[in-house]
Amino acid sequence: MAIIAARSTLAARRPSRQRLSLVASLGLLALVLSAGQPAKADCVGYSKQRAQKDAEALKATPPSLASLGLPDIKGLSIIADKSASDPKCDPHEKRTVFWYKTQLSLQDFYAGVFPYIAPKNNWTSPALSHDFYLSSGTRIILYCNGGCDRKPVDQPGVIEEINVRRLPADKAKPLTDAGPGWNWTALDLAQGRGIPAAGKASAYK
Repeated sequence: MAIIAARSTLAARRPSRQRLSLVASLGLLALVLSAGQPAKADCVGYSKQRAQKDAEALKATPPSLASLGLPDIKGLSIIADKSASDPKCDPHEKRTVFWYKTQLSLQDFYAGVFPYIAPKNNWTSPALSHDFYLSSGTRIILYCNGGCDRKPVDQPGVIEEINVRRLPADKAKPLTDAGPGWNWTALDLAQGRGIPAAGKASAYK
């Protein structure tokens, strides 16, 4: 009986698979939620007041698109409050994550960035789920209420937010206009197509 009781106690102390899975899931969720946010915990004396002043400064004088590895896209406005941080913790010259908004339609936005999108090495969409890289190494993620794939591509204002993640200055690459190739068009990417309308290409161009 003592042996049985000991085994029961040991089993009770062991975390169940379900519990371990829940802990792992919560940990992953925390990482996702923290991605792209100012690292307040890494800065002693983080100041909300300095962050608010930073937001005001960003609104008055946003960073140039070229400094973010972006082409000259008309109609982008910085979301200052979301892009701001305490400069003491996150200096402007080292900051990599910025948020923008636009009234451009999906079709017009993709027309502006299409020549500069980094191509994939086969016919796979270079902008799958509206998450893609430019030749400069800058990453762009589009967010639409209800999903961008469900929106009319020619309707202005469907893009809610644009997440821009530039590379650190020492890792940034030149912005070139080679284009994605493989039969892709700007309209294909705006529509979120899985394959080009013209069909799969057997060569890059």
